[in-house]
Amino acid sequence: MAACIAFGAYSEAKRQADAAEKQIDVAKDSLQKQLRAYIVVKSATIAKDDSGKFKLGRTDSLGRRELFIYYEISNEGATPAYNVFRSVTIEYPFDGKISFDYTDGTAAYVVKQQQFGPIITRGFTDDERELIAKGVEKPLVFAGQITYRDIFDREWPTNFCFRYIKTPNDVKFEFCPRWTTTDKLNYSK
Repeated sequence: MAACIAFGAYSEAKRQADAAEKQIDVAKDSLQKQLRAYIVVKSATIAKDDSGKFKLGRTDSLGRRELFIYYEISNEGATPAYNVFRSVTIEYPFDGKISFDYTDGTAAYVVKQQQFGPIITRGFTDDERELIAKGVEKPLVFAGQITYRDIFDREWPTNFCFRYIKTPNDVKFEFCPRWTTTDKLNYSK
């Protein structure tokens, strides 16, 4: 009889200990979500001069001129993001495929908000630049992937995509539908 009571007490103590361990795991996970870095890409712009025309870079042997793209990222988390690696691509005309061809380097860390660029594009003909500036046909797409580490040494990805298109008031970069994602654990939905 004493053995049955002892076994029952042991079973109840083990159940309570297991429940306490689960609560600790939940609390630890919650703490990490509250403290970790969350990188998001806020905006992108093509550099323009005072008259509103694209600032142009070098001219290649075929007479095409480069454009300059800047983009702003923000750390929406409570702690810095470390080893922030950026891969980008510029696609024109956009055919639905994105390949991250170019590295934009690595930042040691991002605390709050930071601008990167210029990303120097391939050369564009006068006609291509005119169509891009109108934003009405196939858009110029600027996309990328940022990977970073949080203070818990976990790696996280953030993908981004912008289309340079005509909006009601302007021609500018807008987020691509269905392409811009942040990591699955960023924010609860």
